[in-house]
Amino acid sequence: MLLRRETPCWTDEQLIRLPDGIRESTANHILLEFKYTESVNETVFQQTLSYDYFYKNANKLTNKQVQSFLMSAKTPRKITLDKFSYRQGKYKGVYFTKMPLLRHINLIVLNELSNDSHNAWIKCFASHRLEKQKAFKVIKTGGLKLMPLDLDRFLLGLWRHWFNDEGEFKMSTELTSEKVMEMGKFWGESYLSLLNPKERLAGLNAKERVDGLNVKERMTGLSIEELETYLQQIKSSNNE
Repeated sequence: MLLRRETPCWTDEQLIRLPDGIRESTANHILLEFKYTESVNETVFQQTLSYDYFYKNANKLTNKQVQSFLMSAKTPRKITLDKFSYRQGKYKGVYFTKMPLLRHINLIVLNELSNDSHNAWIKCFASHRLEKQKAFKVIKTGGLKLMPLDLDRFLLGLWRHWFNDEGEFKMSTELTSEKVMEMGKFWGESYLSLLNPKERLAGLNAKERVDGLNVKERMTGLSIEELETYLQQIKSSNNE
């Protein structure tokens, strides 16, 4: 995955969606190599290093412009971390190395990230059952409003797949992203049906609140005075 920042620094809207390690990066190009079922080993580091090198070389970018991260759902063994001289930095789950060959490759361990809301969506892919549950709990209690609808539905679909109604953790069934989205859409709409209108709108910006409404629906509830004031503002704006 490639993230490209076109602003001098991360915006507040971006920061609430970026996990520890990435949100502190000053690079404009962020390369993410994610390993879900594979363990961290020499081959995995070689792959990540190759992506880092060829991306910089092909785009004529410097080490300061590009930052590569190896993200691991599984927790690496201590012997592996020691072998490649990786040490945890300021934030839990974020590792750095001074080894010359790998010093531009940072390691993020999902099981060890904090339970802050900006880490929640990526921690849903952690390998430890308890860490998944913690992440989904954060999302259910407010984290959803921080993410696009498609990602909401995808994560909700994963929850329904990984944790059945009795709370059992299951990962044996192979799923497509489309099937996960459909499950998430169904679960999300069922959840929304239980909320009152005020709760449904919580966390949405002005555009999101009116998307899909026709003119009559958007104007419902406004007084004549409010409509006249709004029309006058539009006329004044067009005359400028």
